[in-house]
Amino acid sequence: MTDGVTISTRSLVRAWRESEYSEFWVQLTTTHPDPAAFERGIVEPDESKWEDGVVPRLTGSAPKGFVALVEGAVDQEHLMTWAEGVAARLTAEGVTGTFGGVSSASLPRWVTATPAVPTAFITWSYGAAELTEDPTMAVPRWRLDDTATRTVAELCGRFARTGGPTIYLRQGVFWFLIDEPERIPDMLAAAIRSDGMQAAVMCADNPTTSARVATLNCAAQTVLQIIDGPTTLTAQIDDLIDAICAHPELVDHAFIRPAYRLNSTWHEVGVRQPLPRATEAEFRYNQHLTTTHVVDAHGVQVLTDAQLAGIRDLTNWNVRDLGHGRHLVTATHLDPWYHDELPDTTTLERARADFADILLSPEAISEHPPPWSR
Repeated sequence: MTDGVTISTRSLVRAWRESEYSEFWVQLTTTHPDPAAFERGIVEPDESKWEDGVVPRLTGSAPKGFVALVEGAVDQEHLMTWAEGVAARLTAEGVTGTFGGVSSASLPRWVTATPAVPTAFITWSYGAAELTEDPTMAVPRWRLDDTATRTVAELCGRFARTGGPTIYLRQGVFWFLIDEPERIPDMLAAAIRSDGMQAAVMCADNPTTSARVATLNCAAQTVLQIIDGPTTLTAQIDDLIDAICAHPELVDHAFIRPAYRLNSTWHEVGVRQPLPRATEAEFRYNQHLTTTHVVDAHGVQVLTDAQLAGIRDLTNWNVRDLGHGRHLVTATHLDPWYHDELPDTTTLERARADFADILLSPEAISEHPPPWSR
């Protein structure tokens, strides 16, 4: 590769034209490891040009470098002038590679239809010292070590692959197509380690409008979804249960609750079914309570010894020991929980009464403040 950054004019102009001269994606193909250098390179340093210049709206990593969603090119000459400036700034930073246009994979429209689907939320175990390192998560990053990351990526690959033959992989903000299903674990693990904030895989079958999605998020969280498909709802719940029980040695807490399609983060855990006592943000900033408290009662959940001991009444619950101090706790009758988009109101309130002592709440947070605030 020649020194510095070269411009792929053809791909850049093609991406701009295919966007109908609106927002389009650019990619720096490089082995340079510094995302900050890329972000500095694509922003024109002269603030007077920002109002009528090419402006990046999103930036992120990709398997071969970095990507950005940009807009504001007036004509081809304007676009190329900006690209030449980008290449020059990156070269000055010691970066080598190729700068050009790229297309993000377009997800099928049916995937984003509105009905909620049963969704598994998992938070994985990681060192207590990590809780005090960055309590505000101002620098979001994936917290699991390489061995645990590989285990989670393999689980996600197994779960997703039965969703269909078309494979979409997401690294940060960018989706791309891959055609090697056996590489899903490797690519998913590499994507979350590189981006630090989010990576996902979706395997879809367009003729049957079915898909399975697995998303990894910063800290140590995973979201699994089955979108329609030929299997029954009971079979789908069974598959989600198998997934959340697969590695009890790594699970701090897991449950199945309704969420909108392509719900990709814990940030949205209370969107379709509001949480009873605490917000998702309060859970996120109090990870030290993950193994002692829960965000809500669910028809299916994996609980720790401490959480299980805090349930007031187990009359309506089945408990299966998973080992490693973890237990699968399921309602004796799952139909009221998952037959409709939302659980039966009476069933949910009765369950919340059983779980009242371990529901995360402002009072519990006040009584057990996070280590970094003491």
